[in-house]
Amino acid sequence: MADSLEGAADGGLTVSFRIANTGKEDGDEIPQVHLGAPRENASAAAFPIRSLAAFDRLSLKAGESRTVSLHVAQRRLQYWST
Repeated sequence: MADSLEGAADGGLTVSFRIANTGKEDGDEIPQVHLGAPRENASAAAFPIRSLAAFDRLSLKAGESRTVSLHVAQRRLQYWST
C-alpha cells in the first residue's frame, strides 16, 4: 500500500512507500506498482485484473529500511477502445 501518491509533472503518478529488510541477512527486493482496471470503463475496452506499471530492484542490508519512489508514466494510465 502506498504511503504517498502524487501527480507527476508529466501527467503520470509518483508512488512512494517504505520497504524494510527485517531479516538477518542482506537481500534484494523488487518493489512493484500494479494497476487495476478503472472503476468506470468503456464497455468495449478489455482490462487485465492487474498490470505491472512500475518496478525497481534494490539491495537492502540486514535491518535496513528505505523509502522507495516509483514513477507510473501517464501512458500507463490511459486506455482506448476501437
